[in-house]
Amino acid sequence: MIQGKHIYYLIAFLEGGLVMSVELIGARLMAPYYGNSLYVLTSILGITMSALLIGYFLGGRIVKESKNNNLFPYLFLFFSCIYLCLFPLLSSVGLELTLGLGLIGGTLLGTIILIAIPLILCGAISPMLIQNLNELGLKAGESSGFLFSISTLGGVFFTFLVGLLLIPTLGVKSTIILIGLSIGLVSFAFLIWKKRNIKVFFLTIFLIVAGISANSTDIQPFQSYNSCLYKSDGLLGSLSVCDFNDQSRILSCNGTDQSKMRIYDGLSMMMYTHVVSSIASLVPKNQRKNAMLVGLAGGAVVKELKELGFQNVRAVDIDKRTYDVSTKYFDLNENSFEFIEDDGRHYLNCIQDKFDVIIIDASTSEDQPWHLYTVEAIKLYKKHLSEDGLLIFNLIDDFSNGKGKIVDRVANGMDHNNLSPRLIYEFYPLDKMDKGSIATWIHERILVGSPNGFYKISSDLNDLTQCCKGVSFCRSLKNDLMSNSYDFKRTSTKVFKDDVPEMEKINFERIKKLRNRDFINL
Repeated sequence: MIQGKHIYYLIAFLEGGLVMSVELIGARLMAPYYGNSLYVLTSILGITMSALLIGYFLGGRIVKESKNNNLFPYLFLFFSCIYLCLFPLLSSVGLELTLGLGLIGGTLLGTIILIAIPLILCGAISPMLIQNLNELGLKAGESSGFLFSISTLGGVFFTFLVGLLLIPTLGVKSTIILIGLSIGLVSFAFLIWKKRNIKVFFLTIFLIVAGISANSTDIQPFQSYNSCLYKSDGLLGSLSVCDFNDQSRILSCNGTDQSKMRIYDGLSMMMYTHVVSSIASLVPKNQRKNAMLVGLAGGAVVKELKELGFQNVRAVDIDKRTYDVSTKYFDLNENSFEFIEDDGRHYLNCIQDKFDVIIIDASTSEDQPWHLYTVEAIKLYKKHLSEDGLLIFNLIDDFSNGKGKIVDRVANGMDHNNLSPRLIYEFYPLDKMDKGSIATWIHERILVGSPNGFYKISSDLNDLTQCCKGVSFCRSLKNDLMSNSYDFKRTSTKVFKDDVPEMEKINFERIKKLRNRDFINL
């Protein structure tokens, strides 16, 4: 058994690692409810510092009031691991209840529910370890400095371990169990060594909690599916692929539908993919060379771009799992396109290529990455468009008050960059949809812009894909773009800017409403 000061240094290393693990896992669990927004990051950092502050004070009081605190560091680390193992249950129940408090109130309370208690316990460990080292005869300055160095080293190690390896490869729940069990068992071993008569009691508690964690439901707040062919947790959250009795296959992210394919013929059952394809077909056939898609999902748009005759199609997605899923489960030929694992905006900043079509169709669950929709981002897209190219945005917006909150600002950003934005008419059959369904006024809306003001576009119906030829709206759109879209002149509405991520607030309000939405079929 490790002796003396080395035990305390090991506990400090594990405590630092547990703090960073709790922060990273907590942020990932918050994402399906509140996105990866500035508000979540601020709440995580603020509550972490507040909890550690309380923990440091608590540890100091324990040192002052207790004659013997040798057991407390192991106990606090042990119970922190138990709480970590309960994260899946706490997130599915506790975070659901916080949504009604709004973006700021909800993120703060949700973060407190998830990470405050284990971080308070971890914070209390350091003062007690320093006191124990002092009792071994080490000088206060020397012992505290080295202890905090070891703790920080543990934080650095576990940050890279959890963030770059465990969550992307094992998923969130498995990472929780692995970290909780490994650190918890180490602290439990020291507890047995220090006080043998408590081992049965604490081991029983630990095994019960670990069992609850392992058998808890998957971390996703939205509708879950049965008969899944694939399921994993990773960079974008929880991805699943499932088949249904109506011969459909659905790719979902955190429980919300990203792609829907008819199994027997590989046809996309999401109307927006065919509308996007019809808009891309406006590029004259002899100019269809390079196309770029930001956001791959199940690859339906890539398939239609290739059918339209685009010679080179690049799909950029920050999560490589979308490539694996689309090629394995959604009939996407891996040799028909080039996949780039990157953020779309970062990738465009690193290349000089021009594209005849750039399509922005990116979301994590229903959370749209705001930095792809700012006026500065649109300026970058225009730089990479060919002279007669098209820029297409697929947006999810809330039109419950008769006017979109996201569409207006993105369109203004396009107009600011002289891209002559047009908003495509409603393409879902609203007259046939349930008026009480939230999906009647929150769904995809498509903006299209061109540097040349649509001077050169093709209206030849033979240029459509085979599936789009069978859709009346697509034929009408192809035949006459102007009569099937609004000319979006600049309004008093502001644009989205990099400096102020206002889109995050709008996304959150929409996510709340969409939690019980109906899925819209073609």
